[in-house]
Amino acid sequence: MALVHLSGIWYLEQLSVRKKTEHFQEFMNGENSSLLIVEDNHESQLIIKTLLRNKYRTSIASTVSDAMTQISRDHFDLILLDLNLNSGGNGKTLLQQMKMDERSKNIPVIITTAYDLNPEEEKFFQKNANGFLQKPIDKKKLIQAIEKVLNSIQ
Repeated sequence: MALVHLSGIWYLEQLSVRKKTEHFQEFMNGENSSLLIVEDNHESQLIIKTLLRNKYRTSIASTVSDAMTQISRDHFDLILLDLNLNSGGNGKTLLQQMKMDERSKNIPVIITTAYDLNPEEEKFFQKNANGFLQKPIDKKKLIQAIEKVLNSIQ
């Protein structure tokens, strides 16, 4: 049994043309896009993962260190980043580290937070992030923000 490579996806040769086409369409629609959710609150992790489960592949990181480890190990098309991480740094720290790292500096980032930003933070995130969502997260707004960012980089 041989493997066939089509648009970044490996298939078993026995897949029908119809099945290959379905997988390719899912890929083009973003359904195989890989997202890293950087969020320390377990409930928020579950909510966001549940909202995205039928549309994207998701991974979870709870700390800056865990996020950087996953970013160095795996490919992500987009990162949802909570600003207020309770342990080991915050979202701004992670974003600064990402921008200095060759592997991660071009990964799009959407900021999520329940807090208002001060003018200095707002300026920093406008320069270094690709979007901003206020918590609580609305599913429609979340999907729209992700699709807008992913479509802008294709």
